[in-house]
Amino acid sequence: MTSPLLISVLVLRSLLLSTNAPINYTRSEVAAEPPTTNAVTSLDTAVKDVDTPSTWMDGRLVTRKGIQLVMLENGTVAGRLFRIQSHGPTLVKLKSLKTMKYIAISSTGLVYSTAKSSNQDALLRHALEENFYYSFSSYLYPDKRYLPTRDWLLAIGNKGQMRNASRVLKGRKSHQFQITELRKSSGRFHIGQVLKEREVLV
Repeated sequence: MTSPLLISVLVLRSLLLSTNAPINYTRSEVAAEPPTTNAVTSLDTAVKDVDTPSTWMDGRLVTRKGIQLVMLENGTVAGRLFRIQSHGPTLVKLKSLKTMKYIAISSTGLVYSTAKSSNQDALLRHALEENFYYSFSSYLYPDKRYLPTRDWLLAIGNKGQMRNASRVLKGRKSHQFQITELRKSSGRFHIGQVLKEREVLV
């Protein structure tokens, strides 16, 4: 179990041109890693290795509203740059290169951070929307046996707070991200290949 950590966002109306000044937060905004649940006991056969990505790409994620996804700890800006790791067809993890922790979505829709690369909550499905923005949803939740058409989406509210993934409606700007690629693990593929609808083998 990791210590309580914070997943939050910083409003960056100028997107990539803003400063690195620290910001403050209140204790009520801290999202601790929730206890392990027995709702889902294993991954399907599409995921062979949860720990080791097949490919990765470093970049920034900004919503259509101009709000940038960040990870903070102890009240300071702890990371604006994320490593997008590919773990199979449509599956990725988002890892902060500053805190070296992963964004995860719990069985209740809570967005939190975890240092455990084996934590299955950190597996996210990605999708390219019709407007060419990307969305990220929980791989494990909700249980598709009961809610087969519902996705729990990673989203940022109007005031910069992380939204509960179980309450986000599809088609909203809050869950649609633009990705700025900075570097990648191999020169043999680009962002479209990392995030396309099949597994990339390096």
